[in-house]
Amino acid sequence: ACGVSPPSRADEEAGRRRARQRGAAPAGDGTRDPEMVLYELVITLDAAAPGQNVLNVLQKAARLVLSRSGNVRKVENWGERELAYRVRRNKCNHTHARFISMWIDAHPAVLKEVEKSIRYEKEILRQVSFKRKFTLPEGEGFLSREIREAAKRISQEDAAQGAAGA
Repeated sequence: ACGVSPPSRADEEAGRRRARQRGAAPAGDGTRDPEMVLYELVITLDAAAPGQNVLNVLQKAARLVLSRSGNVRKVENWGERELAYRVRRNKCNHTHARFISMWIDAHPAVLKEVEKSIRYEKEILRQVSFKRKFTLPEGEGFLSREIREAAKRISQEDAAQGAAGA
């Protein structure tokens, strides 16, 4: 119900493959590693950060998840928004920020490791993670193309703003 579909057979196979690589026993019903949790990681970035720096932060987080037998399901660029209050970071008051959402399947320890590794990146203003109870609908899986397209849109926006300011 609620428009949410169960994991596909390909997702189940990938989960079992990752569990075998880690040396873990298969889940009770053999479908999914019970310790893997679906999280949404929302990252608030400096609106003035160049697109390449934003892409590097996202790639760093994605590589860390994938190297720890996790799975990046979806990356969304929510765009630039005005903040409800000023955020002081890197000796600067920020009133606007860019929001990126990453949906990841990972163990809780992996999520903590990702949060620690990106916490001190100078482009990141804030980050928050949510534990999600449901899986994503079919066809919503992660594609590296999405990150490249998001980075391209961000750099085009930066170039347009630079041309407008000149």
